[in-house]
Amino acid sequence: MLGGHMKRGLGVLIIGIMVGALVYGAIISAPLVLATEVSDNKAYEDFWRILNNEAYLLVSFNESLSSGNPNATLARKLIDNSREGELNSANISAQIWLALEELKKSGVKLYYSADELRRMAENISKNGLSRETVNELKAQGWTDEEITALEDYIAKNADNISGGFDMGSFLTNFSRAFVLVGFKYADYETWVLEKWKWSNPGKSESEIINTYKNAKKQIVPDLANPWSKFYHSYLSGDVNGMSSSLDSLVNGVDSLLLGSR
Repeated sequence: MLGGHMKRGLGVLIIGIMVGALVYGAIISAPLVLATEVSDNKAYEDFWRILNNEAYLLVSFNESLSSGNPNATLARKLIDNSREGELNSANISAQIWLALEELKKSGVKLYYSADELRRMAENISKNGLSRETVNELKAQGWTDEEITALEDYIAKNADNISGGFDMGSFLTNFSRAFVLVGFKYADYETWVLEKWKWSNPGKSESEIINTYKNAKKQIVPDLANPWSKFYHSYLSGDVNGMSSSLDSLVNGVDSLLLGSR
């Protein structure tokens, strides 16, 4: 269900909440807040595109490893896609977090007891979703059939509600989950670099770490300047400066690891 509706990022979040606890109290306010994006790209559509690309590239590159000839073109594409996934996940996480903060500021009720949820579900079972809610869902791209199916689901499961629902905790955990997704993409980026550039090391990674564990730690000269700028921006709370210097760091690492030097 999520995959089919991700282009309606807002509606998907609502569906998740409904399936989880049949909550509908804040559904009218939440869409208006969640429609605000941190960046103006289509983050939810991009999420599934990037995820599908990652799966394809991982399998394809792994097959080239099995043949004993790592495909450099696939490796670069996988690295680029992983980085795009990291940024996309961070963007969605920030969207959800900002939405939660806006909901808190607006005074929208975020916790519902089991009794409150049952009363909401019973009301929807008898009267259907409110016209305002239906209009909001349609504005997000829902069809009449999908809305009817949602109403039927609520009616059939109204008696199964046994606990309360904390939307604040739900959205907090949802936001943090996307942070973990971003780190997973970073793991894949590291993996492909190791398999591609560290194909037949003379020593294992653990042996190398043990050999150099007492060595003086130094910054690679080519990376010293952007690292210094990043740290200065961090100390001064300059988010734009941190972003710019991190881009420079990434380009520097690319030059070292992926370039011809």
